[in-house]
Amino acid sequence: MINKSLEYYMSLHYHVEVWQEEDDTAWFASVPDLPGVMTHAEQWGDLEAMVEDAKRTWFTSRLKRGWDIPLPSRKTA
Repeated sequence: MINKSLEYYMSLHYHVEVWQEEDDTAWFASVPDLPGVMTHAEQWGDLEAMVEDAKRTWFTSRLKRGWDIPLPSRKTA
């Protein structure tokens, strides 16, 4: 796979799994197509920015090392 730019990967729509802690104190999210990309936020409204930051950090690290980055495995509407 040929690596493209950070902006290219950030523009792709990766599936995000979201769940809330049992005691309602935090929200968690992971991106199954990107191993290790997980984050959490205390407020629902903060979660999207946290996911974007986690993806950006992961992509940047992979691009610097010249490692492959998988494309989204699911098509989203």
